[in-house]
Amino acid sequence: MDKIKKFITNIYVKNLIPYIAAIILGIIGSAVFTVEDIAVKIILSIFGVLVLAVAVIIFIFNIKSHKDNRSLDISSDIFQEFSEMFYKSANQIHEIIEEARKNGKINLNIWNHQIICDFVCEQILKLLPVISERGDYFSVSVIIPVGRNKNYFKMISYKDTGKQANIPKIFQKSIHRNDAGKYYFGKIFEDSSRDIRYLMTKEDIIKNFYFDSHLDHNTEKYSQYIGIPICCSKGQKIALLGIMAHDNSMISTDKNNIKKITEEHLILYSNFILLGNKLETAIIYVPRIKNKLK
Repeated sequence: MDKIKKFITNIYVKNLIPYIAAIILGIIGSAVFTVEDIAVKIILSIFGVLVLAVAVIIFIFNIKSHKDNRSLDISSDIFQEFSEMFYKSANQIHEIIEEARKNGKINLNIWNHQIICDFVCEQILKLLPVISERGDYFSVSVIIPVGRNKNYFKMISYKDTGKQANIPKIFQKSIHRNDAGKYYFGKIFEDSSRDIRYLMTKEDIIKNFYFDSHLDHNTEKYSQYIGIPICCSKGQKIALLGIMAHDNSMISTDKNNIKKITEEHLILYSNFILLGNKLETAIIYVPRIKNKLK
């Protein structure tokens, strides 16, 4: 048991597991496209969700091994909530496929990528006060390209520990690519680099972020930012996971340490967003591929 725990708590294994899961999901998606039996589609889809659970098990072991025993109190809660999310997602995906079988339409109001994004934001917020250097006021957001040609960007998920007191003005608003360039997130999407961005101080944030003086009144309250580009295997950015510290809260004042925290904990969450995106894409394309095969 000790050897198994040592193996799965290895940073390389921990970060490799989600990528392996993504590959498996891709194979599952391809299989879903070609099979005709609805029962097989359901089994494959539910198996896809279970693949995510493997990554969660790795993740839970690593939470328990971080920062003495402070995180033990939240690890069981996180495990319970992930378990419930997987069970609920499996049932909802089953419902989507059953409904599609009857009327030929995919109803993404039942389950979609945003549900995963909202969930990830909530779970990161629970983890941040435990692994951070000081403070407990943080926010987490997810921005994705939207529109038929992905010419717009939208912040589809936002959660904070301040009871949503500082919801960004751009939340749930579609911003054209031409206008997004003035925002820091737009520059990250346009940049071909996959590098994670770190703005270590409020001065860095003021210098790099775009603030509308008539709309934004909390410029001085942002103290630190991490921007994690989420890319598919072809290098295309499918989302941006943003983590902000507020009111002098700090994830870490040391850049090497904040990079370590990001690599050991936060990247895992970004990979869940990637997996959710791929699973939704597979669901959307099932009826299209089926029609082509007729």
